[in-house]
Amino acid sequence: MRLDWKGAFNRRLQRRASERGRTMANRRWALDRERRAKLAALTAEQNPSHIRRRIVVIDRECMVREAVIWSWDSARSARRKVKDVMGPTYG
Repeated sequence: MRLDWKGAFNRRLQRRASERGRTMANRRWALDRERRAKLAALTAEQNPSHIRRRIVVIDRECMVREAVIWSWDSARSARRKVKDVMGPTYG
C-alpha cells in the first residue's frame, strides 16, 4: 500500500486501517483490564505464596547473599534476582 493518502479512495483505506487498529487496541486493552481485575480480586487464600527457589551464595566464608523466588514472581523478575545474587562481589 502506498504511503501517500491522496484521493478519496486512499483516504477511505486510511480510515479503514485506522478503525481496524483502534478496534484491535481496544480489544487488547479490554482483555488486559479483565486480567488485572481478576488478579486484584484474588485473596491470600486463593493465591497461596510459596517459595519456588531459594539461592544462597556465600563468598569467602564471610559474605552471604540470598535470592528468594516466590510463586508470584514473573520470569523477568526471577531472572533479575538470580542475576543480582550471582553477580560480582564488592568488598
